[in-house]
Amino acid sequence: METGEIKVKRPLDLLGHIGKIVSLSRKKGLGREFAADAKRHIRFVMDKLDLKPQEAVFFSHLLARFDEGFISLSELTESMKVSKIKILRYMDVLETLEKKRFITSRVIDEEQYNRGRHNHVIYRVPLEVVNAARKGEKVSLPVYRNLPADEFFMVLYSIIQKMGDELRLNPLLGEINSLFQQNDQLFFPKKIRDYPLDDCNFLLLVYFCCKMAVDEDEQLSLHEIENFFESMNTIPFVTKSELRNLKHGNSELFTLGLIENTGAAGFKERDQFTLTEKAKQELLGEVELTETRIIKKRDLIPADKITAKELFYHEQEAPQIRRLRELLEPLQFGAVRERLTEKGMRTGFACLFSGPPGTGKTETAYQLARETRRDIMIVDISRTKSMWFGESEKIIKNVFDRYRSAVETAKKHGEPEPILLFNEADGVIGKRRDLSSGNTAQTENAIQNIILQEMENLTGILIATTNLVQNLDRAFERRFLFKIEFAKPCLAARESIWQTMLPLLPPEDIRSLASGFDFSGGQIENIARKYSMEQVLTGREPSLEALVRFCTEEKMEKKENRIGFGVQQ
Repeated sequence: METGEIKVKRPLDLLGHIGKIVSLSRKKGLGREFAADAKRHIRFVMDKLDLKPQEAVFFSHLLARFDEGFISLSELTESMKVSKIKILRYMDVLETLEKKRFITSRVIDEEQYNRGRHNHVIYRVPLEVVNAARKGEKVSLPVYRNLPADEFFMVLYSIIQKMGDELRLNPLLGEINSLFQQNDQLFFPKKIRDYPLDDCNFLLLVYFCCKMAVDEDEQLSLHEIENFFESMNTIPFVTKSELRNLKHGNSELFTLGLIENTGAAGFKERDQFTLTEKAKQELLGEVELTETRIIKKRDLIPADKITAKELFYHEQEAPQIRRLRELLEPLQFGAVRERLTEKGMRTGFACLFSGPPGTGKTETAYQLARETRRDIMIVDISRTKSMWFGESEKIIKNVFDRYRSAVETAKKHGEPEPILLFNEADGVIGKRRDLSSGNTAQTENAIQNIILQEMENLTGILIATTNLVQNLDRAFERRFLFKIEFAKPCLAARESIWQTMLPLLPPEDIRSLASGFDFSGGQIENIARKYSMEQVLTGREPSLEALVRFCTEEKMEKKENRIGFGVQQ
């Protein structure tokens, strides 16, 4: 500095004043001397961030250690040079800072915390608050006032999602209540408070409503609910007994008729839940919840989400599949149905795909759906069997009820009717059992009677696949309009499949593999997957010997067999 030059002292910014507070308290504790020396710095932080004196001091210490992540009460007492007993007197200060969203906390030992031991909570300053302080800006919560219903639910959902890692139950409920107050023109905030719910069930009901209104997801599993509360760091307030009540139908939400058990495609399960019609009407009346949105999300795979896949067929089934595809084209299908109606004939299309595993039955159903722009509703046969007497019949009836609803919805919106797929249907269309063999036979026969009647009245498209056509009950035969038997692919088809799956293989190797192994398309795909895995593991193309080894493993045979290129298997 030149002689005579005056050094100008720059005024402290927000971070500078916070630094002074931390430095002084570390030297002098939180006594009167500290209060006197730090007064102007505390006043600056108070005015800038709209905080009270004690809040300004605690926030300053937490902000000073933001780069350490979460810090414990013990670390905070050490930083502030006060005793643990003294800092416990200021727990309300930390709670207020959390409600104001200046800090967040997490419980690290739920059992100890529930016993009132607050030293099992850790704290930190969120990154957005750090950034605001760095810029010298006031930390303020966004205002969402007088929102339309759809936007209201999006904001509500974003609050519980965004703060899942940050807030415990009380601050979260505070944020929700603030949003409710800012949007008291809507019916939802008023009505949901009319229900006599504790905090846990209130929050769960809010979650259900957000999932339906925003994600179009009508169904939640117990696993999803547990994950929700764990992610919210609210699990100390949601006891295991409350979750058990939910599973066994004893929850307040069941008692009030707000949720009920359900499952995919109408299968009722104890760990699957949905809002009741009462809840939808009372709470979501202001949100557009069309039948199409709900059904598509829960039961149907949209046609545009099905991945295109090239299939190769035996010369016998190829023309039948082409013909079926033509008939299922929406315009053609509509014309055919009109003609059948004029003649007083049934208009439903029931198709049976039979043949060995891996021959493309299920994938053909998918590709037919994709190519004819039809959504597809899949029935998991294993889930139609219930241990409860009479429940299986209700389940299978509900499947057709929901499918009928999907067909009507599609017609209403000018969309092609969806396809109902009974995959691996051997268990429900097999030969009837002797009733003398017990209740199981009675139940299975009752299920078959329901399916037979529903097929008689079918107005849409049903495709059933089976590996064991010889076990088909004769009563089903006449109800399937199209019966296509899938054989293992012929030599030409196998060559095409190999070429599609492994396009870099030399033509002579493809011919040898196709002629040497009588594989289905599914088996060839398995080998192609192993081939790709080997590429990743070794970093090079697998040898011909490796391919032959994969083929031998796929056949699960130990005997030697020679194919055209003369390599030992």
